[in-house]
Amino acid sequence: DRIILGIEEERSSGILSKATEHNIRVIERKEGRKEGEKEGRKEEKFEIAKKMLLAGMDRGNIIEFTGLSEEELDSLSDPNVD
Repeated sequence: DRIILGIEEERSSGILSKATEHNIRVIERKEGRKEGEKEGRKEEKFEIAKKMLLAGMDRGNIIEFTGLSEEELDSLSDPNVD
């Protein structure tokens, strides 16, 4: 965290080299991509769980197979959740 704060201070003061700025952007893009992929996998688990619920599968099996929590599965039963 201290390194990040130092880099942010240097970044805001304009003293980072172009190479360092480029490296930071590359790292930020990679982190953003990883986060997006993680969100996509989670959404896919929800979609699969919805189909499993509609097919009448056992909730315990759905939790086991998808890795969703009981609370997450409960949220799918909520009519306000798409």
